[in-house]
Amino acid sequence: MKKTSLLLTMFISLIGVARAETITQYLNTGVVVAGIGTESDLTVNKFDSSLGTLTKVTMTVTLATWGGYSEVLNISSPTAPIDATLTQGVSSYLTGGMLVGNLANNSALDAIITWSGTLSANGDSHRITGADVSTPTTAGPLSGEKTSSLDSYITSSGETYVIKFFSSNNNVATGEGGVQGTYQSASSTGYLTVVYEYSVPEPTSLALFAFGCVALGLRRRNRFIKKA
Repeated sequence: MKKTSLLLTMFISLIGVARAETITQYLNTGVVVAGIGTESDLTVNKFDSSLGTLTKVTMTVTLATWGGYSEVLNISSPTAPIDATLTQGVSSYLTGGMLVGNLANNSALDAIITWSGTLSANGDSHRITGADVSTPTTAGPLSGEKTSSLDSYITSSGETYVIKFFSSNNNVATGEGGVQGTYQSASSTGYLTVVYEYSVPEPTSLALFAFGCVALGLRRRNRFIKKA
């Protein structure tokens, strides 16, 4: 009897051993054409319930912008310096009922290049140019996580959900007095990473548990035969 209790205790403790695993999905908007506001649907696969038990969902988003330019021109009289500010870049936000944690609807990302200075005379101008595509200006990352109420992220039939990523390229010039601006908007790409963390029972634990069940079953059978 003592041996049986010891075996049972050992098997139950082994059942609790599980291996932690992760699944990572990388999604992006593709290149958002310069000067055009674009809403991109990022389709995310739900977690396959046959793999194990989902324990956490983490999302991270970043934004990159490159190219384009802004130029501001002093159109006042030559004796009237102008303090001017030029801003060029991309503003973006996320929407979707499946966003997690700090990534609430309308979480904003701004990848912005700003220049400030004084235009000294009529016709004086300043220009800023966006980063090269190989070294884009980036915003973020913003991230959030969820560890409870995960049922809506789980499927057994290959379901998906959509996170919307809106990007709007913009250029702004401000200043005291006469300021005239010319612009070529930047291009951009938005990136979303979704990580599922889940647990999987160790195969050795399951095997030992099965062996234990068989052993206990045989012990009870033997006791029954002896009594008979």
